Amino acid sequence: FQAVAAVRVRGSEGHARWVDVGADEVRREVSVLGVLHVPAGAIPIDLVVARSGSQTGTARLTRPRVAALFVPDASRVRVCAHAPGGFSAVGGELHVAATCTASATGPSRAIVFGSAGVAMPDGGGSGRAHIAVRIDGGDVAGSDRSADVYADAGDGTDTPIATVATAAVADGSHTFELVDRHTGGTGSVLFTPAIVALVVPDDGSRLVLCSRLDDIAQAV
Repeated sequence: FQAVAAVRVRGSEGHARWVDVGADEVRREVSVLGVLHVPAGAIPIDLVVARSGSQTGTARLTRPRVAALFVPDASRVRVCAHAPGGFSAVGGELHVAATCTASATGPSRAIVFGSAGVAMPDGGGSGRAHIAVRIDGGDVAGSDRSADVYADAGDGTDTPIATVATAAVADGSHTFELVDRHTGGTGSVLFTPAIVALVVPDDGSRLVLCSRLDDIAQAV
């Protein structure tokens, strides 16, 4: 069974994410990310999910959530985003999948969200894809995420992958990148990558952030 999910804002849907579920009853997560300029007033925002293709069976959607952060144009909080769309083969070297630039209006904290879909290339096999966040060319510790995909009876497994990172940044312009690389198997494909960055001034923004990223393995 393959499901597709997207965020719909004022009736328009953004990039979708596909996820495969099977008879193993293993739960799969799906996450979607997007940025859109909207006018003042009430804005309807929906998380929409549907069956993809002609597969049979029923999958249960549990604990769906949708969240939105509205940043007025006049705010000192700066926002940038990039969602180039399309597909790209994930190679062994780091590759910039999506990038955007924003300027801090003083000492600030940046929070960066990255998202993409991972799938098998034509020809089958298996592969492991990694994504991470870079700020001004430097890797952000704890932002690495990986996903495995395999051949199946159809076009191979599809799975979403997402990460978040935060770091202090100085006054001035900053470049935020979602990077990917292939670390196992015969290959994988990244599709519709997206990055969103918010740069929140340390003073005067009326927006308070707290965060913690642990770059350690924990037994649960």
